[in-house]
Amino acid sequence: MVAHFLQENKRLSLPGIGTFALEGGGFKFENQSDREIDPSFIEFVKTHTGKMSSLAKSDIESYIMLNRQFLNIGKQMFIEGVGTLVKSREGSLEFTAGAMPVERLEDTLPENRPVSAFEDKRYEPRSNGSRKGAIIGLAVLTIALIAAGVWYLNRQPDKPEEAAVVQPVADTAVTVADTGSHATLLDSLASHVNDSARQGTAVTVINGAAEEWNFIIVYSQNREYAQRRYAQLRELGKRVTLDSTAEGYARIYFRLPATAADTLRKRDSLARFYATRVRVEKP
Repeated sequence: MVAHFLQENKRLSLPGIGTFALEGGGFKFENQSDREIDPSFIEFVKTHTGKMSSLAKSDIESYIMLNRQFLNIGKQMFIEGVGTLVKSREGSLEFTAGAMPVERLEDTLPENRPVSAFEDKRYEPRSNGSRKGAIIGLAVLTIALIAAGVWYLNRQPDKPEEAAVVQPVADTAVTVADTGSHATLLDSLASHVNDSARQGTAVTVINGAAEEWNFIIVYSQNREYAQRRYAQLRELGKRVTLDSTAEGYARIYFRLPATAADTLRKRDSLARFYATRVRVEKP
């Protein structure tokens, strides 16, 4: 838009920057400038952007202010169709003329023409564009990595849990009539036997008559706690018994068949499973 204005009016002064002129078929520049913006330039911007005069003037002022800041930090000021300004070490502005525009401003399609001549971003430092490109690239890469991770997790088949192999142990000394009610207990006992086998400890089975024993897992004077614990175990399907002693202690126990020599093994297994001290008594 600056180039087209110069083609029509031959002169344009940008306060604080300098004055451009069209002479002899080329553009000239001098560091001196007017104190105020040329009213004809404000009207030109207003006509070609459709903005009010105040907004057109504000566009011009912003354009001048930004370009002065860029020139002061050593950046070039590029004006399409006019040329390039750069600040020298002495402080003055040096001008390099560019090629004049061929098409008229009216020939530019509305959708391709900037809303204002001063919204042309080519005068911004290139580092901003590079930074924006890096940010966009990083965002795309992050999204791609997340998508790849989700795809990888979804394609993995569920790994079946390895079934625990329990080696059968023949125990002729123990006969349990109701195996269903003590399945968890027997699993725990089998685990105990496997542990001993891994450590090289032989399991000794002593032949003898099986008798019933009370394996007490709760022995407390707090009857409220005992009742609550008893209800929990019953809900889990455990066949436990709750009673009290003459001394006022509440007891929760399993009554299981075992030989006298086998009670220690069952007591230890129950103690590990229920994480409590287990007492063994004859009924």
